[in-house]
Amino acid sequence: MLVKCPKCSKYYGEKAFIPGKNFYCSCGQKVLFEPEQIFSHLAKICKDYELKVEEEKINQIRNLADKIVSLIFDNTSTKLDIDIQKQKLKALIDQLSPDKMDEYALIYEPRFNRLWEQFRKSPET
Repeated sequence: MLVKCPKCSKYYGEKAFIPGKNFYCSCGQKVLFEPEQIFSHLAKICKDYELKVEEEKINQIRNLADKIVSLIFDNTSTKLDIDIQKQKLKALIDQLSPDKMDEYALIYEPRFNRLWEQFRKSPET
């Protein structure tokens, strides 16, 4: 985190500040490192981390869904293989984001069924 001198606009890292001691810029201006700045910075770090975690969850779900689609396209994969992967996807969604289980029924299942009908034609294939 960088703190800007209000007088000369020079930036200082938080390591330049010692708790309980005043810090003065090279221009002579007293520079404050306020707790609000610390909390604001920590809040940003937490938000960035939460976004990264959510993005990783989405990528795991997307990768498994893409695998299922590729299995549907691959005529050597059996319906049982695909059904097993669909159950794994449901379990993954339930584990990572239980509040999004409805999305499986609304998005993924119809997509997989449509692709099955379009590329496999026969339920026994």
